[in-house]
Amino acid sequence: SRERSFENPLSRRKMASRSSSYAESCRSSTVPREGCFKRHPSDFFPLVSGVGDPESPLILNVEAVRLFGYGCLIFTAFLGYVITKLFVKENTDESVLIDVYGYRSICVYFDHKPTTYILPAFYAITLVAFAFWFLSFWLRTRADCLEDRMEDDTYLFHSKMHLIAGSCFIMLTVTFAVTPTGWNHTLYVHSIPFLLTQVGIAIVAITDVVHGIGTGYWYRLGLTEKTEYFAYLYLILFGIVILYKIPTTINGLTGQLLWTRTDWSNTLGFAMEVLFVILGVIFPFLGTLYITMFRRSELHHLVLHVGSASKWHSKAHLNISRSRPKLNIPDDDSSIRSSIDDSLPMVSRVSQYLNQHGS
Repeated sequence: SRERSFENPLSRRKMASRSSSYAESCRSSTVPREGCFKRHPSDFFPLVSGVGDPESPLILNVEAVRLFGYGCLIFTAFLGYVITKLFVKENTDESVLIDVYGYRSICVYFDHKPTTYILPAFYAITLVAFAFWFLSFWLRTRADCLEDRMEDDTYLFHSKMHLIAGSCFIMLTVTFAVTPTGWNHTLYVHSIPFLLTQVGIAIVAITDVVHGIGTGYWYRLGLTEKTEYFAYLYLILFGIVILYKIPTTINGLTGQLLWTRTDWSNTLGFAMEVLFVILGVIFPFLGTLYITMFRRSELHHLVLHVGSASKWHSKAHLNISRSRPKLNIPDDDSSIRSSIDDSLPMVSRVSQYLNQHGS
């Protein structure tokens, strides 16, 4: 199974005789399979073990990477709130964003100096952490696909969704760079990337729940069936929040083109803003924290085998040299024979270089 990890899951067709039954057994069984995953009873830190030993594989704690990403995001948002409350002398109640949306959005705490001086550096760390998480999640779904826990179409779906989410997270850097000064282009340049970042947060939270249920990952961690019921309830509630929040944001940016706001709608919008933060960030963080702390003995860490390609070049050179065909060159054609003889030392030097330096 370790050798199969170098294969492309999209080019491999699963055998029909074992596909459905084996995938179902993986979802229902709590016994880990040998292969791309390895049970590791260590704490949730460090994120990657085996770095100091070049001969051992890298053991990646996927849940710890996710916990680190959410922790950085929560810390960045909380830092913006604290700095705004303590050091911002402007009246944040007069922010143009409150006039646009009708309620105080969390984005208000990212717009004033000195938060615009400090938060970009911390969000850069958050962006790197989530990029590491997206890569880890992609490797985990790829391993699930190789071990028949996931279909190829589902693997492609998760890959595309996290690519979109990563692009949305990058857009938040524009929000820190541009402060809205009124109903002009700065408002849209500031607010649209923030809206896209919220879309990325929703994608990450929902796809992780779908992965946990669809592949039987949560059952292998020893979680009960009640967890699945709460997961469906979470998806329904979070879906309602998203379906309300996105049209409300668009209505605010278009100057209440869709409907006219009222005090009741402003209160409901603020409640949906708080629910989005709780369901999109706080719940995933607490769930990951619970898994890494109380289910760490059941976690299946991702095992990455990293090696040099020089051995493959060496084998290829041996195979080529053994199967090299004989050339039938006439004895009287000295020019062709001379050009071929001159090229053979160069081929030998190239092969020797590949054997010594790899790729």
